[in-house]
Amino acid sequence: NLHNMGLMHGCFYPKHVFARKTKDGFEVRLIDLEKTRPLWLGRRDRIRDMEQFTRYMPKGCEADLIKLLAAYLDCLPDDPKIGVWLEYLKKRQQHKKR
Repeated sequence: NLHNMGLMHGCFYPKHVFARKTKDGFEVRLIDLEKTRPLWLGRRDRIRDMEQFTRYMPKGCEADLIKLLAAYLDCLPDDPKIGVWLEYLKKRQQHKKR
C-alpha cells in the first residue's frame, strides 16, 4: 500500500512491520517512517525497499520469497514478473555486497 501511494519507506526491514491477526485476515502497521519519501525513482525505489526487506531471509526460502513477490505484485507465483523481480533483487544484493 505504501508503494501504491507513491511513497517508499527508506529503511524497510522486517522489524518495522507489525501484523496482527484479525477475523478477516491480518492488520499490518509500519513503524519508523521518518525516512519515508516520495518514489522519485519509481521501480528502482521499490526494489530498494524490497531488497532491504528480504535481505536477511534465510537461504533456501525462495518459495517464500516468490509468495511474497506474488502478493506484492498482485499476480500468480508463476507469473513472469516474479522472475524479473527476483533478478532485480539478486542484482541489488550483489551490488550491496560489493
